[in-house]
Amino acid sequence: MSKNVKGIIIGILILAVLSGALIALKLTSNDNSSSDVSSVVESESKTLISEWAKLTGNDGGYTDENVVSIDINNDNGSFQVVRNMDSDSSDFVIKGLEKYNMDIAKLDSMPNAALNSKIPTVVEENAENLERYGLDAPVAEVKVLLDDGKEISFLIGDASPVEGEVYFRFKDSNTIYTTVSSTASAFLYSKEFYISLVLIESVNDSSLGMERLSIDRADLDYDIVYEAFHSGRGEEYVGGTTSNAVMVEPIFAYLDVMKSVDITNSMFGLTASAVVHLEANEEDFKLAGLDDPFCVVKMDTKDGKEYNLLISKMSDNIEGESVYFGYLEGSDIIYAFTSTQLIWVTMDIGDPISTIIIGDYFYRVGEVAIEVDGKESMVFTGSGKDKNDYVSTLNGEECLTERFRQFYTFLINTPAEEIYLGEVTGEPLAKISVETQVGKKTELEFYKDEGRKLIIKVNGVTSFKCRDSYLNVLKENMDIFDSEKSFTVEW
Repeated sequence: MSKNVKGIIIGILILAVLSGALIALKLTSNDNSSSDVSSVVESESKTLISEWAKLTGNDGGYTDENVVSIDINNDNGSFQVVRNMDSDSSDFVIKGLEKYNMDIAKLDSMPNAALNSKIPTVVEENAENLERYGLDAPVAEVKVLLDDGKEISFLIGDASPVEGEVYFRFKDSNTIYTTVSSTASAFLYSKEFYISLVLIESVNDSSLGMERLSIDRADLDYDIVYEAFHSGRGEEYVGGTTSNAVMVEPIFAYLDVMKSVDITNSMFGLTASAVVHLEANEEDFKLAGLDDPFCVVKMDTKDGKEYNLLISKMSDNIEGESVYFGYLEGSDIIYAFTSTQLIWVTMDIGDPISTIIIGDYFYRVGEVAIEVDGKESMVFTGSGKDKNDYVSTLNGEECLTERFRQFYTFLINTPAEEIYLGEVTGEPLAKISVETQVGKKTELEFYKDEGRKLIIKVNGVTSFKCRDSYLNVLKENMDIFDSEKSFTVEW
């Protein structure tokens, strides 16, 4: 990184938080631009191009189609915007940055801002004291080259006392004007401001979506991994959730569709707050804390693409926002992000989890075995293609399918109230085994825990906790199965 990279990073932190607000500029009111400026003349619908034409005797009918290039020299550096002859997407590009994706909306609006910026006020003609307007040492100097060889050069100074206006003058004239700061701001940023902040484009086609997403975080001793449904596994997951993915590490868990979508899908359309540095090298990454990242998010897509996002530790809070640096492997851009843009660095493993553990529709069940207090209590079997032709038995005897459906509704509400990845000892208090007609098996074991809770193993893996009152309700519902009493579904 260049020797002043630390200063760049500190400055960009502010840019990241303020999301493009003007920085390092003199567009603030000061004593030199207050009530002592009295020679104010109101203009009549003047624009920059119309006033230039009037001063120079040129035609004022130019449009942004006539702009060949714009040279900008401001407090944040110097660069040239040139017409893009090799792209169907953007009309302009920054010279030397042709390999980067531009923010087309920002960059292509610059020529129009240059020519058609409104001039609300003629402040002073033949001004001798340029310092009072900030035009002795302007914050920006701009030169617009037109396709007939003519040039329009102007300077931008301090803010006017009138809110939303800034002083400017043409380079070869000492007539002082104001123009609107919202359009003048186009010439006050660094060249990095015009790089697209979108790291990965959004997709609307589910066949191009996420296949696998992993989160490796320095503050966790396990990786969090999600996988999407697909043709080879979708049959196994039917009924467990409406989410398009499940957690597979460190445990298997169904996801709540509303809580999980931002975690599993937010790599698509991922947008930064600011570009910190272009053409970054090893030293740059080290200074940004990316040689030893706090978080690495990897995504494999269904069409075979791979993305690795490296994220630094949190930098100092600025204006109440936490700022992170990150880059996408394969690129040479270091970006700045706020915590709200990187859900993976602050999420808890339990945030997107559904409370559902058993995830199969009743008419898909081949066998359900329930064992409480060390002895076999109930064994259901069933067969059928759908809910209309499904038949079930209890301990070898035919039972009402509707009664089994009602009881199974209680079972699938066995709650994953919290994730638990610790140890468990002793013998299980109860077991529930559900096997589908195609052979998918879910086995739950319940162990006593402190604080009136149960630890639940799923397929031999310690996974969840729930309240111990669940087992009391389970026993009660088992006892009334052969009656007409309604099953209790709350505890």
